[in-house]
Amino acid sequence: MPKWLCDTCSYMVETEGKTPPPVEGLKPTPWDLPDSWVCPICASPRDALSPLDPAELLTRAACNRYK
Repeated sequence: MPKWLCDTCSYMVETEGKTPPPVEGLKPTPWDLPDSWVCPICASPRDALSPLDPAELLTRAACNRYK
């Protein structure tokens, strides 16, 4: 399941579908969220989401463990 991170507030969204194929010059956005989707924390639009690399997720979890 792909995970997406809000660039504004770091809210994490987990989607059901596949990640879209990369297009040169365009930022990927989750296909299975409606165009009208907004972040429940900061109200940023769907375009503010960036794909979250699984390795980055493990790094964040490790850092949070020692806070």
